[in-house]
Amino acid sequence: MFHIKELIKSYSVRLQTIYASRCIPTDKYGYWNINVVFLNNENEEDETQFDIKPHNFDYGSGKCTELEELWREFCKENKIRQNSVMEIYISNI
Repeated sequence: MFHIKELIKSYSVRLQTIYASRCIPTDKYGYWNINVVFLNNENEEDETQFDIKPHNFDYGSGKCTELEELWREFCKENKIRQNSVMEIYISNI
């Protein structure tokens, strides 16, 4: 399990490799629907989704402050450990 910041950085490398020469599609509202797979309090795999505008996900530097903040809020509200993330991915691709 990881902190979301680590997975944003590693996923950014993947995005740079795969989509270097083309645009990553958005949903009809202009968002990337980013799924976060994590272990919940029952130690079971669970998943949630956050909508992020592409300009807020800087995959060149491997950072997305907005996603980090949304994840922190989600963890606080649901009493989930912040370092319970297993994977992140954009569901639009």
